[in-house]
Amino acid sequence: MDNYQRPESLSIQEILGKPLEALGWSSLFQFHPREIDRMPDSLRGVYLIRYRDDPKKLKPFSMLYVGRADRCLKSSLTNQYLGKDNESLPIFVEANPSGVYFQYLCCDDCRQVEAYLIVALDYPLCN
Repeated sequence: MDNYQRPESLSIQEILGKPLEALGWSSLFQFHPREIDRMPDSLRGVYLIRYRDDPKKLKPFSMLYVGRADRCLKSSLTNQYLGKDNESLPIFVEANPSGVYFQYLCCDDCRQVEAYLIVALDYPLCN
């Protein structure tokens, strides 16, 4: 991706107590089956990914957590899109055939980030 910029990774101490919008989200990507090859192959870190059908509006139920420091972001998005790990994303994308928009948040502290995200989002992890 030509204009790809990774958001700065924050420590757990830096993100505790901050509202979700104040965290270091990436720029907004449009995700569509034809666009998947434009995604970076692999990005190190622990990611929270949120999906939207409208680039101006977040739908909280469309959040997805991608775990493990060495997990491939593109592979995870593709599997989620195809319904291999989670049934909610294919349904969400099917309702939005022109594609969905997403952002991701990276945190390098793999040991504490799951508990933090569960508390911060009040949302169950998908995988």
